[in-house]
Amino acid sequence: MVDRKRIENLHKKYAKSERHFQRIFVHCQVVEEIAISAARKSGADVDYDLLSTAALLHDIGSYMLMDEDGNIDHTYYQLHAIFSAVIAEEEGFSGQVSETIKTHQNLGTTYQEFLELGWAAPEKDYEPKSEEAKILSFADRFHSKEPVFRESSQVREHLQSRFPAQVERFDAWLKKYGEPDIDNLSKKYGHRVA
Repeated sequence: MVDRKRIENLHKKYAKSERHFQRIFVHCQVVEEIAISAARKSGADVDYDLLSTAALLHDIGSYMLMDEDGNIDHTYYQLHAIFSAVIAEEEGFSGQVSETIKTHQNLGTTYQEFLELGWAAPEKDYEPKSEEAKILSFADRFHSKEPVFRESSQVREHLQSRFPAQVERFDAWLKKYGEPDIDNLSKKYGHRVA
């Protein structure tokens, strides 16, 4: 069973303000909704509690990278998935939850991709292995913390420009997990489509 109140309280613990909390926690809720829908569409054997918990915590490490106005410092943002995974583990969540969170950035990020982009790079690949991790990284592509929704064509264009090796993976996952209902999600949350 997903302990939603505990997760919400953890977000409040790490958020510097209500504005920060709303920006990150609502994003995590949106991603959870997209992820659960994707899992159901795929018919894959998924641990839904694990997927929901990881989705609701996947960006909790982003609070430490935000200034007082809620702007994200992108100097080390490429490490936010790792920060989030560490926080989840330190707060007593399972290794499965932290592993699922750790690889959510992009569709996973290889060590070579970290280097090519000039990012601070841990010396290993961070690619999703479990079904839950794949679904989380897929779902996260469709909503940003700005807050803005992206349609699959926009996700594909972004990957093509920055992570061309991931386009084939995205196309395969889009076929497997299905197109999120961006129009309805945009209306529900009041966030625009980019």
